[in-house]
Amino acid sequence: MKEKDGSSTRGILHATAGRDKFALSRFEPGPLLEPFIEHYWTIHFDVHPETPYSQTVLSYPNVHLVFEHDDLGRRALLYGIPKQSFVRKLRGVGRVLGVKFRAGGFYPFWQRDISLLTGATVKASEMFGSVADGWKHAVLDAGDDAVDFLP
Repeated sequence: MKEKDGSSTRGILHATAGRDKFALSRFEPGPLLEPFIEHYWTIHFDVHPETPYSQTVLSYPNVHLVFEHDDLGRRALLYGIPKQSFVRKLRGVGRVLGVKFRAGGFYPFWQRDISLLTGATVKASEMFGSVADGWKHAVLDAGDDAVDFLP
């Protein structure tokens, strides 16, 4: 899998301060999924629990399927089109793998008006059924090299 330019901080506010708190990588999708997926992204962080760090990201009109493992547990979530900037508090050790769909790229999976997801965060299992729990475990159990197996 080809990594995109790792120096890109597009959309990340105060990116220089964030570089000490987390590592971000972006990867291009394979040719079969390129019409639907803009890129995959991973975040790794290790922030002392007593001094959490809040990171703000400017929102784009995209849906994200996200697999998260942090001090709150393991989750597979679908983030709809955000209404405002995305703010995430980083605390402890964690990692995230996300799929950023192209604008309009999630429609084949959703097949409804995308505005129904505006501002919403839902469990991936609500959208894809129990198979999403299997994805969550497969992705999060695969470790840091999981991105090498994405199409």
